[in-house]
Amino acid sequence: MASPAARTAVPPALLALAALVLVLVPAAAAAACSAADRDALLSIRAALTEARLGVFSSWAGTDCCAGWYGVGCDPTDGRVADLSLRGEAEDAVMAPAGRPASGVMSG
Repeated sequence: MASPAARTAVPPALLALAALVLVLVPAAAAAACSAADRDALLSIRAALTEARLGVFSSWAGTDCCAGWYGVGCDPTDGRVADLSLRGEAEDAVMAPAGRPASGVMSG
């Protein structure tokens, strides 16, 4: 009769397969943003003027789902699901009357 350790040993091929699945599944699930969504975001960027906020400074590269400030994407299909362009520096409500705050976007 085989020892308890021999009966519970996992074959090396099965371990290798499990490791491969653990590496490949998350990579496939994180879809990059679509070209149409990226173009739409760049059109929004072109239409707005930001004063010293730097909100758009991270909007570089082809994958708008990877590190673009304020852009949130659906992880299953890579489509933009959320856009938040709020300024972190100043509140426009606190600006003096007749003069926009220095951290306000306009367009």
